[in-house]
Amino acid sequence: MLRSINPQGQTNNEALTVRTLSENGNRNVHNAIYEAEKSLFQKLGKESIRQPFSEALVAVLIEYVKTLSKSQDQVEQTRIKAAEAAATLAPLCGRSEQLRTALIGWISSARTQERSVPVQQVLDRARQAIPKM
Repeated sequence: MLRSINPQGQTNNEALTVRTLSENGNRNVHNAIYEAEKSLFQKLGKESIRQPFSEALVAVLIEYVKTLSKSQDQVEQTRIKAAEAAATLAPLCGRSEQLRTALIGWISSARTQERSVPVQQVLDRARQAIPKM
């Protein structure tokens, strides 16, 4: 996904790699994806342009939110990394109502299923970081 999105919000077919890796990867692959995506979301958040995201970029980001649900079957460390990635993505939700809705839905679902207090805390921070529309 890092190579699939340029600063102008344009995407290409490499974005589909995220879904494939998340469905077939082990814990180390998942952790690497979450760390890389946090970096991407931080870069997107630093852009001075505050216009809405392109439809293609929103579609890729929503696809990413869907991959977060795979983390619920993983060990606590991986669930924490997924929640941290969501927290990094959260501030960007002010640029797309669709993205905001998808991330709130994932956080709510993950939070109700989560038993680990550290993961719950990160999910709570992620939810609080989502801007109001």
